Amino acid sequence: MRKNILAIGERTVYGDVGRLMIAGEVHVVNADVKKVYGAGELSIENSYIEKFRAAGDITANNTRFDDFKSAGDVKLTGDCLANIFASFGTVEAENLECNILKNGSDNVNVIRNGKQVVVNKQYHIYKNSSSSSDNYMVEFKGKYKAQTFENFLPFTLTCKFEFRNILSKKLLIYDGVLECERLYSFGSLQMEGVNAERIYIKTNIDTKLESVVGTKIVISDKIYFDNEFKAVPKTTNEKDFSKDIMPSKAIMEIAQIEGDDIVLDNVKANSVCGINVTIGDMCIIERVEYKDKINISKKAIVNEVVKI
Repeated sequence: MRKNILAIGERTVYGDVGRLMIAGEVHVVNADVKKVYGAGELSIENSYIEKFRAAGDITANNTRFDDFKSAGDVKLTGDCLANIFASFGTVEAENLECNILKNGSDNVNVIRNGKQVVVNKQYHIYKNSSSSSDNYMVEFKGKYKAQTFENFLPFTLTCKFEFRNILSKKLLIYDGVLECERLYSFGSLQMEGVNAERIYIKTNIDTKLESVVGTKIVISDKIYFDNEFKAVPKTTNEKDFSKDIMPSKAIMEIAQIEGDDIVLDNVKANSVCGINVTIGDMCIIERVEYKDKINISKKAIVNEVVKI
């Protein structure tokens, strides 16, 4: 039978544990834990934790999590695994592999004074910052592999990564061309370019992109969900990505767009090249090349159209 433990102060925990409540400096070693809750400094080694909800500085070595959500700084060494790994704060991982990696969490709310983070409305961690959640910048360091990366806080992608799907609601910054299979961006992007099979980008005046290359590309002021989006493994639903996002009417500039099926509105581009191309309202395009079909709105300006 699993034991429930209330760990206050400095304590080391071993073996099979049901609920572990922490408050202080706690060490978990060679343990199998059903649930962890609390706040404080926690170190974990060679263990499995099914459900993790805690605030504070966390270190883990060769540990597996099923559902991990935390507020605070996290350092992972060795090979760590997770089904869902969601964090508000800096994460440094020697090697983390998970199904879903999430920057920010549905259960983490930032109070508008920018100094308090509420985790599950029970535990608190204080940040020495005057920033709000809209400009609080998060960074992951190390090596990460995930089926899906969900971005719910402004994020600089400087780590080594292998993400199959990227779902981004806030600012995403990358130094280079971002490559994945599916990218759905509802916030702003600042990077050299994007290369993916499926691409949706919500037009945003703060987005800075030189090129977009893909198989199916939709760049629009309208919120867009397709069956591919619904099939992506994720912790959230369509409402989480669409709420609080209003039509901007901004015309977004991208130098080059190349794909098979392309649908654009509110886009200014030098070159658009595709098999089937739709140039929608409020587009300003210097040159369009198409192979099979083209549709140009009466509310768009296209200087040159070439069938290839």
